[in-house]
Amino acid sequence: IVNMSALRKEELFPDATGPALLFFARCALMHRADQVLVGSFPWTADFRRNGQFHMGPGELRSVSLARVLRTPAVLKASAFGTVRDGWLIEKLEREFPTLDSILTSAGLEQLTSRGQGFQVEGDFNDPPKHYYSRDVVVPDEYEPFRLDKKKLSRFKHKTLHRTREPAIFRGPLVLCPKASFKAAAQLGRYSSAVSPTDILYTESFYGISFAKHDERAAYALNAILNSALVSFQLAFGGGTWGLERPTVEPKDLLSLRVPDLLDKGLDLTALLEAEAAAAAKPHDEASLDNLDREVFEVFGLEPEEALVASESVNRARMLIFEGRTERQRFVKSPGLETVRAYASAVIRVINTYLRAKGQRHLEATIYNSAVLRASWAKGTPGLSAVRFSMVSGEPGIQPIIRQSAGHELHEFSGVIRSKLHSDVAPYLNERRILRIYLDNDLFLLKPSEVRYWSQTCGLNDADVILADHWLEDQHATHA
Repeated sequence: IVNMSALRKEELFPDATGPALLFFARCALMHRADQVLVGSFPWTADFRRNGQFHMGPGELRSVSLARVLRTPAVLKASAFGTVRDGWLIEKLEREFPTLDSILTSAGLEQLTSRGQGFQVEGDFNDPPKHYYSRDVVVPDEYEPFRLDKKKLSRFKHKTLHRTREPAIFRGPLVLCPKASFKAAAQLGRYSSAVSPTDILYTESFYGISFAKHDERAAYALNAILNSALVSFQLAFGGGTWGLERPTVEPKDLLSLRVPDLLDKGLDLTALLEAEAAAAAKPHDEASLDNLDREVFEVFGLEPEEALVASESVNRARMLIFEGRTERQRFVKSPGLETVRAYASAVIRVINTYLRAKGQRHLEATIYNSAVLRASWAKGTPGLSAVRFSMVSGEPGIQPIIRQSAGHELHEFSGVIRSKLHSDVAPYLNERRILRIYLDNDLFLLKPSEVRYWSQTCGLNDADVILADHWLEDQHATHA
């Protein structure tokens, strides 16, 4: 199953009114009948010009049908994300209930305590008289975390198509927009806002009234909805983000996995303090990072899982905002700091494994320039490299990463170039990811694009490197 949605606005099927987004085919190379190969054709700047699909091992992964049937959200994680994304999605689905089940068990029923706002166009029904004394939230006046009541106007509609149950407008109220992503605290995040008092809202919002319930739960839910972990769930675990349309429907919200915030035994003190600080400075990066940390703590995420979730804001940004300018941010060449962070992620994973014996550790060398420069006339993104070296001695606390001009790469440049050529169809550009083992060194080469050098990619590449050695040991045993 190959997801093609990244190209849906690039004249993928220029004459189609409703273009297909998935390509299904039988893969004869799968070694087991219960496995399915899943991936995505990535967005490239030259597709509209040459119609050439780019594909490589970084875009494909196999997943068992039993796993997909057990946790359907894994399918989207496999198509849009990485193996680590799939693991985290499975953990959330396994360990936490849905928001819908938590609200229902607390007596916050659909239509009586929560639902979409009133609808204007359609039938001509008289609104309740008390509506005219209330402020109304519309998408243009929405702000994350807290609403500015000074910017809101009074209800003025003479008729409504649907008025909705008055109880869903009572404060304290959590308002969840279907869109308004440019108004979020950070591009790539989902957002929500709390109104402590009664307020009206349109069908562009889904509201949850915590009237007659602990209002702390409203602010705690607001913290989670504005966090990176919800962006991660929406982008890689379900919903329509990046696949059908860039909106969040009520069913997507209610399917989110969250802790039981109405459980009196759950300590929400630190989370509520972080939420208040972020509400005071909603666009402050430090406040948002602190909010994320407290949300990760409530969910009990491991450090590597927290890293995957925190980077999802940047990755989700490409799914929500499909404009060419926004997407070009992800295909530019990675800077030295980006590659350094990537190498650090690889080293931390492998050194954690090596620390058990304390005899060896991994170090890295990053290079000032790419091995091969990008040439979009030929449809090639270029090639960047990192050298990992196995060194004697117990792993330290901080990864050791050096910087080099790259003279040692010239010694086997011919080997690299020979590996890049293959006989493929003219409409397919095969993107190679190379791991070249030389004694105690590993040269890892990947396309020179930011999206291949994230820390999340580093975690996954570390898993692959460990798997290479595990398979080698297995082969030696059988030999």
